[in-house]
Amino acid sequence: MFDNNKILNAMEKCLNDSEKSIFQARHGIESVPMTLQQLCSEFNISRDVLRSIESKVIRYLKQERN
Repeated sequence: MFDNNKILNAMEKCLNDSEKSIFQARHGIESVPMTLQQLCSEFNISRDVLRSIESKVIRYLKQERN
């Protein structure tokens, strides 16, 4: 759907450093992808927070496409 360069650009523009780390870990950017449960435990966040981070990037990508 979106190429890696667009995703990386979206991350840089709409996420802070900790959110970037979480997003990268979830989607396996520069590492093996982690499950929701692994991320929630490692970063001490709720699933809702994780989904919110993912939706920021998705909203940005949709805006850029239009």
